[in-house]
Amino acid sequence: MLVVTSSYRETNNTDILPNFFLLGAAKAGTTSLHAYLEQNPQIFLTKLKEPHFFDTDDIYANGLAWYSHEHLAGSEAYPARGEATPILHLPHIVIPRLLETYGKNKGQLRFIVVLRDPVERAWSHYLHRCRSMEETKPFATALALEQKRLAHDSHDWAGYFRDGLYAEQLTCWYRSFGADQFLILLSEDLKHHPQKTVDTVCDFLEVGRSQVADLTRTNVASQPRSRFLLRLVAKPPRFITFFTQLLVSKTNRQKARIALRSILSKPYEGKPELDTELADSLYQQYYPHIQQLEALIGRDLPQWQRAHNNRSPRQLM
Repeated sequence: MLVVTSSYRETNNTDILPNFFLLGAAKAGTTSLHAYLEQNPQIFLTKLKEPHFFDTDDIYANGLAWYSHEHLAGSEAYPARGEATPILHLPHIVIPRLLETYGKNKGQLRFIVVLRDPVERAWSHYLHRCRSMEETKPFATALALEQKRLAHDSHDWAGYFRDGLYAEQLTCWYRSFGADQFLILLSEDLKHHPQKTVDTVCDFLEVGRSQVADLTRTNVASQPRSRFLLRLVAKPPRFITFFTQLLVSKTNRQKARIALRSILSKPYEGKPELDTELADSLYQQYYPHIQQLEALIGRDLPQWQRAHNNRSPRQLM
């Protein structure tokens, strides 16, 4: 069990920490995997799927004791304790904090990564941000603006292309942790063989396998029921922001936003299609990165190098 000792930052000797992290990638199926793993009686997952503790400065400033109490209370008896903030793409921020936190115990950590065809992931990411009213630009324009946006803020949610550079990201993680501490999954595996994939995860975490009763996919793409109300949730007036910050904790505000966005969204009646020429351009740009990833994880990914000839518009959700 990973118990925080007095040598760790701002903690006492009773604070419990995660011993595994579901790192992402975002829009690759981690929400579904989180829901499946929650059904295993030996696995504890934070009720708030994405606490954003290690990647967000003002939340990290609350300290480990707060994090343990807020998100891991009651988890002491579980052999596997985890959280699922998508932080794969932020190694420069997260890794130093994990090393500071876990110190010599870093070798006990386990990391689960779900990867998706990077073009499909980028398109799904874009649609998700359009749904939440955080993105108003056409996809091609958003891609053209990406570097400018990220230069302003590396946390920017608009890293559609960047967040699919898996080999670059994993290389950073492997430099600080052993490759044997990582389980790399593909979204195709999770989609087509969910029970087998969950069994693989259980073996990796060294907990007993269990039959997943509900294999329903979660967090599927959707569209707003009311653009006005969803825009209000995404960008509330200043006076509302002021009073909610004054009266409601950041964790509860995050929970409320997630719940409201779910209520105010509905499944797409017709799935938007990614422009074929733009998709081809993205595949060309990702091609060398996919080759690097194949060498890094020891797995061929021909389905991600589909080509560029005789392609028809696809529904990428």
